[in-house]
Amino acid sequence: MSDRQLVALGWVATAISVAVGVGAVAFLLIPPRPGAPGAVVGVVQALSDAGFVLISPLMGMLIIRALPRNPIGWMFVVVSGLLVSGFFGDGLARHLEPTALIEWIVVLASIGSNIGLGGLVLLIAYFPTGRLISQRWRWAPALVVLGSLSQSAYQLAAPLPLADVRDVVNPIGQPGWGTFLEVTSSAGGVLILAGVAGTLALLIQRIRRARGVERQQLKWFTLAAAVIASLLALAAVTGPLPEISDFFWSAALTSISLLPIAAAIGILRYRLFDIDLIIKRTVAYGALTVVLIGVYVVGVLVLQLLLEPFTRQGELAVAGSTLAVAALFQPARRRIQRAVDRRFDRARYDAAGIMASFSSRLRDGLDLESVGEEIVATIAETMRPASVKVWLRKAGTDQ
Repeated sequence: MSDRQLVALGWVATAISVAVGVGAVAFLLIPPRPGAPGAVVGVVQALSDAGFVLISPLMGMLIIRALPRNPIGWMFVVVSGLLVSGFFGDGLARHLEPTALIEWIVVLASIGSNIGLGGLVLLIAYFPTGRLISQRWRWAPALVVLGSLSQSAYQLAAPLPLADVRDVVNPIGQPGWGTFLEVTSSAGGVLILAGVAGTLALLIQRIRRARGVERQQLKWFTLAAAVIASLLALAAVTGPLPEISDFFWSAALTSISLLPIAAAIGILRYRLFDIDLIIKRTVAYGALTVVLIGVYVVGVLVLQLLLEPFTRQGELAVAGSTLAVAALFQPARRRIQRAVDRRFDRARYDAAGIMASFSSRLRDGLDLESVGEEIVATIAETMRPASVKVWLRKAGTDQ
């Protein structure tokens, strides 16, 4: 098949994936049929789902247009469609009267969603080249595939794929296979977890071996995954403060689309080497956010404990913690930025220290020749040019 035919096929796959995703999101917003439970979904989740079902296949299509034989673009298009197919089937079950056709679609969509989760793990294993770093790592994706097949066999034979839509029954479900199905599902889960662990180890090994362009590509992809994981962790940690926790849950859901965007930037090499600056800023402001949230949470709890004998209102604790966070912002930002520069931008950090030292020595220097030597030494140490020359003009002459 020629590259032009592959691109045309990619557009067809992208259109199908987007259509399935848009249908799944639309079902979330439409009231269900009488007797069926409604989907519990917020505005932020609906918007984040809509963003993912549009962005992920379109980013995959951009990769296919540039590199039609790279499997990563195809993975993003197909995996995004499969992931949302389960929600599409769920929407059909909630909104249309159960028929044999609807039951078959629901079962197949549930299986497709499960395969999509496995495909997402495989995408991580094969990014960015579309190949494993060596054949010795074939066991990790093999475990994921086996686990996904085991889970799919469970969903194919389970009598009721959607437990909350009771009148939609699997047309080929086997009610008497309860124990066997439970074992199959548990075995599939164990295999997938082992495959995920192996994939993470593979990714770490790939990052350690990568050089040049591939290393920058992996930085983009890893940064997007780290941002999503960090927001999920912050949402879990701030559980005692529902307003803050809800904000981080919403941010985590919205940031899922960063993964296909980062992958497209990495493979298409658009502003690829800007990632170092982005990582530095992300680490700095991420650490600052964690510190300030920690101070706020601890401040609220401690002040409430101290003020409880005098007042039963929590407004003073909240106000005190807010003032403490506001006062801590600039000093904490400067200290964290220096620490990040020292770790991620050592050359700039060392250059700043050398220039500060040179400035202090320059104030005490009176001999022009020694000052020139200091300038040459400082430039050579900070900029490391191939050669350095200093031109000094004699007073009253053009020389």
